[in-house]
Amino acid sequence: MDNRYRRRSFVGRLGAAFPLAVWAQQIRPSGLKPIGFLTRNEPTLIDAFNSEMRRLGYIEEKNIAVEIRISRPNSSDNVKYAAELARMDLELVVAAALPSALELRKANPAMPMVIATCPGMVSNGFAASLDHQPEPWTTDKY
Repeated sequence: MDNRYRRRSFVGRLGAAFPLAVWAQQIRPSGLKPIGFLTRNEPTLIDAFNSEMRRLGYIEEKNIAVEIRISRPNSSDNVKYAAELARMDLELVVAAALPSALELRKANPAMPMVIATCPGMVSNGFAASLDHQPEPWTTDKY
């Protein structure tokens, strides 16, 4: 009986401490720019994202913090992870494909987003048009 009580007490304390441990892991050192990345299980796209960020000088845990969420095919994970990323204080979110982008937009329409692959940018409301006009303050000619 005494052994059972100790086990119950231990499990209860562990359950109380677990949310604190999760919260402590989510604290980022100051100065890191938080970025979200939402994808379905596409390892090549994740690798391409990581290598391009390194090439541009963005190194995880040095000057950026990346919150990656990978949803399983044919599941509701995409909706859950999009809502989770939308609640975070992120600089921007990278959506790997159209389904992820649509879920992110539903969860937080104001969040800045980069979409890796998206057919129908105009028809899905992500862009007003595909025309590219240089900004008035630049002198670049295309």
